[in-house]
Formats: sequence, C-alpha cells, structure tokens
Amino acid sequence: MTTVSTSRWDDAASLIGLHETVLFLRAYPASPKVAQLADSTLASFSWWVAELPEDQRAELSEPEISGISGSSLTAVFTYEVAQRLAARHPRNVEIAWDCYDEADRIGPLLARLLR
Repeated sequence: MTTVSTSRWDDAASLIGLHETVLFLRAYPASPKVAQLADSTLASFSWWVAELPEDQRAELSEPEISGISGSSLTAVFTYEVAQRLAARHPRNVEIAWDCYDEADRIGPLLARLLR
C-alpha cells in the first residue's frame, strides 16, 4: 500500500494541491493524530520539491503559492523587513531586479542602499 509519505510527486500542480490540503488538515485537525500526520507530511515537502523536475519547480515560485518548504519565497517586503532578512540569511536572499518594472521608483531605493 502506498501512502502520502512514501509517494513521489512529479508535477508541481499535484504537490501544490497536497500542500494546501495538508495545511488545512494541520489548521483544523480532527484529532491529535491528524495534526501529527500533517506535521510529518509537511516535513517531507523539502525532499519532494527537490525531486521535482527543474521546469516544475519554477511553478512553486509564483507569489500566490510560494513558500512551500524547499522552494523559494517570492514576495514584496518593506525595506526594513528585507534588511532584516538579508542580515539573518545573507546567502539565501536575493533581489529580483529583472522583475522590478517601476524604474521611476528605483531612485529612493538606491539612495537607501547606498547609505
């Protein structure tokens, strides 16, 4: 018998659906056992994401669904939050300059960065 924890996931859509379901079960567990199973399933996501084909992993970085363990998190943060994240995780934070399409607003940002 195959269980969720021993399953392989080869497409991002299925993995995203599973993640949403498990998050719901963890937020509203029917019993302590369900909460425990949800926790152990959530702990497996990093491995499942690493096993996805590269083209499938890109889907996990969409802002609406980003943040699944083992994937990247795409979000817009205030300067202060971004600064704290960069200080705590300097190797894991990057600015997606190619996604910055408001060139007229880059001046104030650069002024803060160059202080």
